[in-house]
This record gives sequence, C-alpha cells and structure tokens, in this order.
Amino acid sequence: MSTSAPVVVAISRELGCGGSYLGRLVAQRLGFRYLDREVLRQAAEHLGLALGEVEDRAERLSRGWEQIVKFFGAGSPESPYVPPPIRVVFDEELFRVEAAILRRVAQEQSCVIVGKGAAHLLAGHPRLLRLFLHAPVEFRVRRLLQLYAVLDRSEAAARIEESDENRQRFHRSLLDTDWTDARGYDLCINTGSVGFIEARELIVTLVEALRRAR
Repeated sequence: MSTSAPVVVAISRELGCGGSYLGRLVAQRLGFRYLDREVLRQAAEHLGLALGEVEDRAERLSRGWEQIVKFFGAGSPESPYVPPPIRVVFDEELFRVEAAILRRVAQEQSCVIVGKGAAHLLAGHPRLLRLFLHAPVEFRVRRLLQLYAVLDRSEAAARIEESDENRQRFHRSLLDTDWTDARGYDLCINTGSVGFIEARELIVTLVEALRRAR
C-alpha cells in the first residue's frame, strides 16, 4: 500500500471526557479532516431532513425499539434527552447513510472521526487507529458543568449515566460489540489523568508510527 494511503483515527468516547475536543486537537495537529456533526449534516441532507431531526439520535437506541431495530438490522443515534425513534425505517436509513459516508471518507482522505461507532464500523481498514477515551465520573461531571452552565451536579451525573447506557446499547444492538471492551480498540486513554495535550501527542506519535509501518 502507498505511504500516502489515508489514515483514520476513530474515537469512541464517554460523555464529558473531552473526546470531541481532543479529536479536534489531533485533527488540527495532523492536518486531517475532522468528522463529527458533519456526518449527521450530510446524512440529513441525503435523507431530505433537517439537521435537528437527526443530530440527537447518534449512538442512541431507545429501549422500546431496541429488539425491533436489531431484528431489522437497523440503527443509529447520539446524545441524551431525546424521544425514541418514531419509525424503524428512519433509524435503518440513517444508520446506512452514516455508514456509507464514513466508509467513503475513510477511503478518500485521512481523517479523525468522533463517535458514530466508527472504531468498529471501519474494522478492516488498513490504516485505522481505534481509540477509546474515558475519565472518572467526577471529572466528567465537572466538565459538563463547565460546558453547560444550566446544569447542576445531579443533572450532569444523570446525563452521563443515560449517555453511557445509550451508547452501550447502541453498540451491542447495531454493531454487536461491547462499547467499553478494551479489546475492541488499539488504545484506551483516561483523559482525566493523562491530559489533553499529552494525549494528543501520544495519538500523533501512534499515527506517525502507523504511517511508517504500512
């Protein structure tokens, strides 16, 4: 394979650990394309929907629809606080569209992808670095309080718990994986102890090694 072949950094993360922030730092440092909300925007355009109709469903799967969606091989979602999907077809279409977007971009250019199950969805990509970012609950609560001033500590903790549960069910039902299983990743980083700059430099070092090795 050519040394210019795309490198993909796929980040799976817990809410409040700074995954999106670190993803941007890594993308800027490497000059890679950054993909997060852009995937949802493209998916919404493809489906003829407003961004607001899809942006709160990534990496989220409602309890009531879980078995039905799993049966049909459907999928997709992303953040806490959203009503369940209204129809199975919508979820199935959204998951397929997002997956197609991610696979196309991964073939065309080096990028950093945050969420969307990319670390598992793109398994088999020859230059894929799969990361799981996590942090202690207290660190995550503090970060949510800093980012969302309207939250109190109990609400922040509740959102964290709901988000963790949603993402675990999303990965189990739609990707048949255990979201927090370290064996599904190349590296797991505790951002609460490592720090964002140090984590960025570690990831950049691994990317450079990946470029040289393949």
